[in-house]
Amino acid sequence: MPAGPTPTSCLSGTPADVSVVRTQIAEPKHFQNTLLQDHQIVELPVLMRRRVAVLLLPLVAVGVIAFLARFGLSGLETGLLYFPLRHHLAQPEHFGLSAEELRPSAQDGTRLHGWWLRAQASPPAREGSLAAADRSGVAAASRPVVIWFSGNGGNVSGVLENARRLINRLDVDIIAVDYRGYGHSEGAPSEAGLYLDGRAIYDAVRERGVPAERIVLFGRSLGAAVATDVALDRPIAGLVLETPFLSVPAVARAVYPFIPGFLVQSRYDNERKLPHIAVPKLIIQAERDEVVPASHAHRLYDVAAPPKRLHVLTGSRHNDTFDEQRPAYIAAWRALLAEATGSQLER
Repeated sequence: MPAGPTPTSCLSGTPADVSVVRTQIAEPKHFQNTLLQDHQIVELPVLMRRRVAVLLLPLVAVGVIAFLARFGLSGLETGLLYFPLRHHLAQPEHFGLSAEELRPSAQDGTRLHGWWLRAQASPPAREGSLAAADRSGVAAASRPVVIWFSGNGGNVSGVLENARRLINRLDVDIIAVDYRGYGHSEGAPSEAGLYLDGRAIYDAVRERGVPAERIVLFGRSLGAAVATDVALDRPIAGLVLETPFLSVPAVARAVYPFIPGFLVQSRYDNERKLPHIAVPKLIIQAERDEVVPASHAHRLYDVAAPPKRLHVLTGSRHNDTFDEQRPAYIAAWRALLAEATGSQLER
């Protein structure tokens, strides 16, 4: 018979019936066999399940990683890469800029929005003059046109003040158009989409009569990757990359070291593309950049095809490269524009 709990005295806690205890001890064979049989019936499947679980863990982990790579991480990655702002913080007229709205369409039909910011004509415009031609949408024949590809946050209304500084100091026109999903542009951002946007913006400038030898692409941070990609596919005069990175996986390794590199789907691979671009290049690095490691700009300079220049902004962080507009910064721009377009800038 199966053993039950040993009865005890209510007062002392000692066994109340010693004979019961002796009976249980006197029948060890049946008692032990019963326990052994129970152990075999109950415990062996538990052990087997544990072993199977241990063996399946790597397969489950691989499955989870594959699922995240295919379905789950894309949304997370998008949230870490793009920080669009839909409403404009300012308008060109708030900074005294002469502007024309641009609404180019990308190859997939996505409509974009931005501005052609024009340098002020001096002396006053005459009918039939180059400045009058500016008003008709054709840039002055001797003026460089800088296509500005901004970073991953906000929208192009946030670059207006800095654009005004460059326009006034360098006598250039600036094209500032939002990527898809930013500002008044349609759609949602993606790597392939931003590359389409870059080409559409470039093509819109060419369609207005601007020759390739007057076009300089300027990319900041994420925009450096868009500018680099466009430069691979379209003729330009020069390329300026400010606070650029090697690639998104390279940045992820530095900022999110716990994320396996193969899970990062976006590439934006400047390191691979830059060696194939032969036009004059200026790479600008913020010395105290807290977003992109300083080594990235130096590595890009090393792999870039000549002609090339590297300018380090002493003391600057990732987002304050324009704050002081140091003379050396403007001088680096002027040197690039003179080499790329032949422009002699006296301002």
